Amino acid sequence: NGSYVNLNFRYADNLDFKTSLVTVYVNNKPIGSKHLTSADANDDHFRVKIPNNTSLNNALTIRVAFDLNMKDEDDNSQTPWAYVENDSDVFVKSAEKDTMLFSNYPSCFISDKTFNDIGVQLPDKMNSTYYQALSNIFSLIGNYAESNVGQIKFYKHEMTDAQMQNHNIIVLGTPDDTSLVKKLNDDLYFKFNKKFTRFVSNEKLSIESTYGKQIGAVQLLFNPYNKNNAALIVTGATPKDVQLASTQIDTQAHIQTLKGDGAVIDSDGQQYAFRFKKKASNEQKVSMFKRLKSNPHFTKYMVLSVIVIALIALTIFLFIRKNGQGKGKNNG
Repeated sequence: NGSYVNLNFRYADNLDFKTSLVTVYVNNKPIGSKHLTSADANDDHFRVKIPNNTSLNNALTIRVAFDLNMKDEDDNSQTPWAYVENDSDVFVKSAEKDTMLFSNYPSCFISDKTFNDIGVQLPDKMNSTYYQALSNIFSLIGNYAESNVGQIKFYKHEMTDAQMQNHNIIVLGTPDDTSLVKKLNDDLYFKFNKKFTRFVSNEKLSIESTYGKQIGAVQLLFNPYNKNNAALIVTGATPKDVQLASTQIDTQAHIQTLKGDGAVIDSDGQQYAFRFKKKASNEQKVSMFKRLKSNPHFTKYMVLSVIVIALIALTIFLFIRKNGQGKGKNNG
């Protein structure tokens, strides 16, 4: 995939260089090792390619481990050491995806390394719990935005259908505090009951009535008003449950634990995550004709094809006509 880790480092020169080495890990999986040498102790370099089958969807953790062995294990006068230079770096070659799953989050809210026209539906009345939840949500999204030229708009009053259509939306709050949650309830994977006091069971998870009042949920949907946009719903029966749900998407470490597109979390830290969508992308298969038609030389090819077909047809016609006339003369 063209991605790599570029490591610059130094280490002690009194090591047993036959057995000392450095190993690079990506997401806790080793991707390469190198033996240390006396000649390069003050200025060593190691570039290792990240394997093509390495999952780099939504989180990347680099770990460097040194195996430093002394020539004389009984000599404690000098401690072995190694130091990674600050100019070490990682290059990740990536392409934007439109899959609406947590494995691709928060890419659906980022475009060209900035915020992708996000509309945030806030509760009617913000409190410290909601502010913490909002901070958790943008803690991770903000890490992926390298510039602030993108657009984020916050709504205190319920967004109109047109506004929801134009945004990738984030909806925060309980049904009582955020009326839009009630409006979108039929579109949710984890739905509320008719009184909007608790979550109810679905095809993936059986939810007991008391338990349904004590959990928060994060759900990643296609925007019901524009299937090309995303909708993140962070909700629960109480503001505390909403804040609890937001902790599942606040860091790379937490988002790595989320599978699928919908999850609930309880106060004991127990998480239940599932995939509900059968199709995670809106990308349409393009027919061969459309592919050809999109080719800038399509018209030229079509004209040439028609001419060739016409010439072949004319040749066959003349051949048949000539042979037919010849047979007529012979019969005469």
